[in-house]
Amino acid sequence: MKTVFIIGAGASAEVGLPVGNLLKLQIAGLLNIEYDHVQTKGDRKIGEALENKFASVQGALQKHVEAARCIRNALPSAPSIDNFIDSHRGNESIELCAKLAIIRSILTAEKNSMLFVDSSKPMDFRKLEKNGLATFLNSKMKDVIRWKSKNG
Repeated sequence: MKTVFIIGAGASAEVGLPVGNLLKLQIAGLLNIEYDHVQTKGDRKIGEALENKFASVQGALQKHVEAARCIRNALPSAPSIDNFIDSHRGNESIELCAKLAIIRSILTAEKNSMLFVDSSKPMDFRKLEKNGLATFLNSKMKDVIRWKSKNG
C-alpha cells in the first residue's frame, strides 16, 4: 500500500513558494508581454516559447500575445489563476499562456525556496526544521511506519 499526502496551498507559502495574490501578481508580470520589433517586456522565456511554437503560423503569435495580455489585465480581479483558466475553458491560447506562466513562476520560486536542492551538494534538511510542513510530515510519517509494522 502506498501513502499519498495531499497538502493545501498554504503549505507552499511556508517554504517560500507564491500562493494566492502573490502568485497572481507574478503571473501577471510574466505575461506583460510587449513587442517593439523584439520583445521588450514580460518574461523572455515565455516569449521565446511562444515565438518558437507560433512564429511560422500566420497570426498565431499575435493571438497568443493578446491572450497573455488578457490574462495580465484580468488577474487582479479574478479569484485565482485556476478560476480564470476554468472560466476560459476551451480557449487554448489562454490555457497555454496561463500554464506557461504558472510553470515559470513555480520553477523560479522553487529555485529561491527552502525546497531547492543543489544537485552538487547533499540535501540539508535542517533548513526545514522549524517549518510547520516538516512538523506535519514527521508526525504523519510516524503513523505510516506504525501502521506498516502492524499490518505487514
